[in-house]
Amino acid sequence: MQLLKRIIEKLNKSRFEDNEKKSKGIFRNMLLLASGTATAQLVAFITLPIITRIYSPQDLGTLSVFTAVLSVLAPLTTLKYSNAVPLPKTDAIAINLLVICIFSSVITSCLSFVVLIFYRHEVFSFLSAMAVVPYWWLFPIALLGIGLYETLVAWATRKKAFKQVSISRVVQSVLGALVKIVLGIFGLKPLGLLFGSVASQVSALGGLFAQLKKDFEMTVYRFRYSHIKYTARRYLDFPLYRLPSQLLLIVSAQAPIIFTAIHFGTATAGQLGLAIGIVGVPMGLVGTSTAQAYYAEIARIGKGQAAEVKEVSIQVMKRLCLLSVIPFLVLFFLAADGFVLAFGDAWREAGFFCQILSVYLLVQFISSPFVNVLSVFEKQWMYLRINVVRLLIVFSIFMMPYFFDLAVNSLITFYSVGLSIHYLVTLFLVFRVIEQHS
Repeated sequence: MQLLKRIIEKLNKSRFEDNEKKSKGIFRNMLLLASGTATAQLVAFITLPIITRIYSPQDLGTLSVFTAVLSVLAPLTTLKYSNAVPLPKTDAIAINLLVICIFSSVITSCLSFVVLIFYRHEVFSFLSAMAVVPYWWLFPIALLGIGLYETLVAWATRKKAFKQVSISRVVQSVLGALVKIVLGIFGLKPLGLLFGSVASQVSALGGLFAQLKKDFEMTVYRFRYSHIKYTARRYLDFPLYRLPSQLLLIVSAQAPIIFTAIHFGTATAGQLGLAIGIVGVPMGLVGTSTAQAYYAEIARIGKGQAAEVKEVSIQVMKRLCLLSVIPFLVLFFLAADGFVLAFGDAWREAGFFCQILSVYLLVQFISSPFVNVLSVFEKQWMYLRINVVRLLIVFSIFMMPYFFDLAVNSLITFYSVGLSIHYLVTLFLVFRVIEQHS
């Protein structure tokens, strides 16, 4: 009996140590991805003063409109089949998903080209983006680049080729900045900004493909036209649920700025925009990288081993809790004075907003990677419901000034608390899904 007890304890200890190693591996991959992201952002930060001296605020405004329209259209390129690429146990199925993503990206690009040839004024008028009408021809190119890059990154995630992804992000930032500066010097304004944005997407494709070429050569012979239909139907929940979820997420992210501009004016909206941008830096550097590395690991484990997914998830969550403390404390206690020091006294209000939003950052930072569990356990419909609820929360909060005399700080507080609760509930639901499959 004692011997059996020791064997069980040894097995449990061994399993815990294995999961501990896996969580450490996830964070090694995360740091690798984060290093590329940090370098890319550093390049953007260093070149920004040069770009702002070459281009006018109106030029930068055109770029903002161009980027906003692309962000809405981008999820349509792969129909979110790219999110399914890391999931199949065999490369034979995954390569079919890859082909579907590439084919979808090409079709989307061609359709956008045809539509914009004949109806560009109507389309951009509907999107309140008339400033980019002269540059309509860039959209099909940009959409193709975004779709192909998203597809290659999905394959790299499957193969855990995070070094290649990290390098590609640096290449995107460097070449994009160079194109903007060079074309701006030659007087191509605002075309230089827009073309630089497109070039940053396209430029990384060649390098990333070259790095992954060997994997493709070993796998491409498994591609079968007859399997495409089966694969598309097998992962149909991604375009059915993940795609609208992504669109809802984009709308809910843009809504606070739009409603703040309506209720309190564009100046206050600008303050909130800067605050949200700064709050998003830790997520951009660490949170997104962690989510990608975590997804690669749990996709490899698979839904058939829910207990192992749970243990790895707990280990990752513990580490994220520790990592979140520093950015939260920095923003909560130093944002107000820090914004004045960094951006000038005119941005003091943005610092106060940042303090309020730091609470939301803390919960988002810890919980956001775990929604990938829903992809592994084929619960895309749940992710759609989560994003519908998120949008309803955001809209409900920002409709409050129509009925109550609220100061903007109170409104941002409701927003921060509301989304914090939403993320906590989402985290609870995700772990309940894991428990149900254990």
